[in-house]
Amino acid sequence: MRSVISEIQNEDPSYDPLALALSRARVSREEFQVAWSTVLWDGVYGPSGLDPGAPGVTASLEVLRAVRDAIDDYYELVYLGDDETGEPIERLELRCEAAVIARELFSPVIEIWSANF
Repeated sequence: MRSVISEIQNEDPSYDPLALALSRARVSREEFQVAWSTVLWDGVYGPSGLDPGAPGVTASLEVLRAVRDAIDDYYELVYLGDDETGEPIERLELRCEAAVIARELFSPVIEIWSANF
């Protein structure tokens, strides 16, 4: 089964929800990668002495939440014909809700830290 993001990118190759969210959240890719690694390392490889309330995990989860919350719904431009004039009409239609995109991007974090994410 193809992911929602890959289906969108099949039609819109420039679509990069993570890059857009990082920009909106004002989080650098490096900061995001450190937060992602901290959260996954601690959750996947067992507690490294950190718990969800520890400063490293808490700060990392906050960074990831900020990026997750900056993801927008994906709309596509659809052209319809006007019945009266025959002229094309542009309309934006919702293609995918932000929550679906966020779940896909952050599924490993959600699986590990669902109660805290």
